[in-house]
Formats: sequence, structure tokens, C-alpha cells
Amino acid sequence: MITSIQAEEVLKELGSIHGEKLEFDVNGNCTLVSEDQHLILLHYGVEQGAILISGVVGQLPEDEDLKIDILKSFMRANFLWHESFGGTFAYEPETNSLMFQSAFSDSEDKSQGFANKLNKFTFELGYWKQQFKDMPEELDEE
Repeated sequence: MITSIQAEEVLKELGSIHGEKLEFDVNGNCTLVSEDQHLILLHYGVEQGAILISGVVGQLPEDEDLKIDILKSFMRANFLWHESFGGTFAYEPETNSLMFQSAFSDSEDKSQGFANKLNKFTFELGYWKQQFKDMPEELDEE
């Protein structure tokens, strides 16, 4: 568990590594773009005592049957995190998007631990975005 003060310090340290000013807004949110152009959303969750990290994998189709098939496919990867590398998938209904999420809650070296976690997350997000992009127009039921 990390406090809001620790979360702010971690974010400032990350910003200094990348030569930019990073801070949470009044709602505990911060947005950044990774070196490989992935939009990363950070949120400090007071209740969780963690920095929640998320990114959009892709926008789901309007066709309900295909949307359900895609969600099922990613939920299978989500099962016990055995394929999702410890991250988790979520459906964001307002934007009809599939999200990939993770959390950072503790580390002995919080700033270095967070930078490593964020790098790992960014790599994984890129992987899942490619998997999403490569999905066939129609999925076979398994």
C-alpha cells in the first residue's frame, strides 16, 4: 500500500526521469504517452492505496455477437492471469473499449519499482493491442 504523498513522489520521480512534469490532477488522474505512443492512464486510488495503470487495447465492434466473442476470448486470457502477465482486462462501456489494467501498490524502491512496472505494462499493452488488431473478423467458438 502506498500513500497519496508516496504516489505523488513516485510520479514526480518518473517525470524527472523522462524530463517532463507529471502530477495527479484533483481527481487523482494523470495521462501520459509512452515512447512507443501508447496512451497510459494513471489513477491514484485512495481506497486501494495503489496507482492504477490502464490503457485502451481497442474499441469493440458494435455487433453484439462479435463483441461478446472478443470479450470471451480476452476473459479466457484473464483467467488466473496465466496469459495476461498479471494484468487484467476490463470492459469500458462509455467508450465501448477493451482496457488492460494493472496496479502498483508497493516496492522497497518505489520510484524505480514504479518505472519498471510501467515499462512492463507498456510492453504488455503493446502486445495485447497487436493481438486485438490481429483478431479475425469472426471468431470460431472453442
